[in-house]
Amino acid sequence: MRVAMESLNVKIIHSMHTAEQNSSATRQKFFEYALITGICILHILYFLLSIRRGEPSLGVDGEVYRDLAQAYRASESLFGERARNIFWTPWYVVLAAVGAHRVGVFILQLTAFGLTLLAIRALTRLLGMPPLLRIAAIAGYGLYWPTFDYVVFYQYENFLGFVLASTAVLFAASREELERSWWRWLAAGAVGGIGVFAHTKAAGVIWPAILAMLIIARAWRALVRALLVYVPLLVAPTLWWAWRNYKLFGKWVLGSTSIGYNLFVGFNSVATGMYLPQPPPPPADQALGVALRFISVHPWRSLELFVIKLIRFWEISPTDQFGPTWLIWQEWILMPLGLCGFVYAFIYLLRRIREVGLQNWSSGEVALANCILLVAYYVLFHAVFYNTLPRFRLPAMPLIIVLGMWLLSCAEWRRSEKQPKARETSQRTES
Repeated sequence: MRVAMESLNVKIIHSMHTAEQNSSATRQKFFEYALITGICILHILYFLLSIRRGEPSLGVDGEVYRDLAQAYRASESLFGERARNIFWTPWYVVLAAVGAHRVGVFILQLTAFGLTLLAIRALTRLLGMPPLLRIAAIAGYGLYWPTFDYVVFYQYENFLGFVLASTAVLFAASREELERSWWRWLAAGAVGGIGVFAHTKAAGVIWPAILAMLIIARAWRALVRALLVYVPLLVAPTLWWAWRNYKLFGKWVLGSTSIGYNLFVGFNSVATGMYLPQPPPPPADQALGVALRFISVHPWRSLELFVIKLIRFWEISPTDQFGPTWLIWQEWILMPLGLCGFVYAFIYLLRRIREVGLQNWSSGEVALANCILLVAYYVLFHAVFYNTLPRFRLPAMPLIIVLGMWLLSCAEWRRSEKQPKARETSQRTES
């Protein structure tokens, strides 16, 4: 009888503990969704205030994208005969799809922003962060001042942030899940396809896909199915655009002809790695050749420019390119923390490859690797093409912030592991 009563008490205590945990998890989940909703409401208020103060800024190149989007909508077919331009990326086609007017573009940008916050939440849960750091990651990006402007602007940086963060989440799964969940490949192909179509900067989405394929490489049927689902969706929009360009201009151009110009502004006789007055650029069809000749004739100077841009990608924004001066502290905290998290995560994953191999990684470790791959690609892309501007960093900021908060969670785990050992040592000493 006594044993039965003790067993019953244990079951009751266990049930109460489980119920308490479930209640705490429910409260945490509610608070996270409420935080995301509140942040989106703040961005709506900022949009309304900007309208009340006058015509809001469209952002750098925003007027060009708006005019091209309106010309595309006025065209007779989906080829966009009135938007006869192949220098600018087809991001304006995405703007045209939502009406190419202020409210439609804002709804698109706000939706992408909200989905980015949900992706950050998913990543923090996959990485096993404690509740407080999950909230800090969501708020860190949601209240990061440039997001208020770029949700209003006609530019693509906010949208690409959604593409990168969503890709990191969709491919964050163990080997068994990647083999079984075809919907992940379907969704990732659709998101990546639209992202790469909007701007070639998003081409780095293939790296998490390649990692996922390496993880399931031994299950060849699952690998073939993944390829058949993912690849067509990824390339279809860009191939359609290339066909459009061939029909209108007689050239097979996948995205735009600006790739040569973007390489030229980064590698020429007066380049410094920053946006300064440039020499008159050569014609678009010659810019790539001119840039490549400069690199071949001046390899050491080109390497120096590459390294300068690599470092300046992490440089704190000048106050005139950020927003309110008193909020610049956000970057002083988030950027160094994210960089340290990037380095620590890279070292950690190298060790895990040696210990268990790719096939045995957990979903959290795959999520961490996806963040590393996408941030590394984005940094390297801008170290080759373009010059350094703070706005180019925005699409990578969700992942940089997640890496920074993950680093803090690692420090918390180590501290909590040491505390019981310290108590045990103290007890032995007292006894």
